Amino acid sequence: MKLKALREAFDIWSSQIPREFKEVQNENSADIKIKFVTGQHSDTQPFSRNKIIYAHADTSGVLHFNDDTIWKVYENGDKIMPAAVDFNWVALHELGHVLGLPHNNDIKAPDSIMREDYKNSVDARGFYLRPRLDLADIDNIKKIYGEKVVRQNRTGAKNANSSSSHFL
Repeated sequence: MKLKALREAFDIWSSQIPREFKEVQNENSADIKIKFVTGQHSDTQPFSRNKIIYAHADTSGVLHFNDDTIWKVYENGDKIMPAAVDFNWVALHELGHVLGLPHNNDIKAPDSIMREDYKNSVDARGFYLRPRLDLADIDNIKKIYGEKVVRQNRTGAKNANSSSSHFL
């Protein structure tokens, strides 16, 4: 379930920018490395049970999820579980960091996926809605990568102006 949610998060970002993400099996060929870790691990940002940090990422392409977290991959319409953290939301947020976006605490963008404060995506009745990018997120990522342009060639096939990154 987490792998499916990660693929969907990559697809959401890729739908807005000229970048495609391809899954690879070899860590050496991955531009983005995703790991589930606990406590002290291979970087200078250890996870602690005393401090709530669900994940961290930066533009180096390393994304760590705290494996001590109770993760939940929600589907639209699910009832929110108070003790569980929305993996879909955190994955989309952290991939934004990998792609170069900082936190966005602008009061004009209260629904930005890049807000520093985690929140569940719910409808008016409290049922889960899949997280999505806010207009501010889209504008900010396009400032880094440019517009995704889809062109149709003479045979009717569509081509995008995309480059690729690989993830593991």
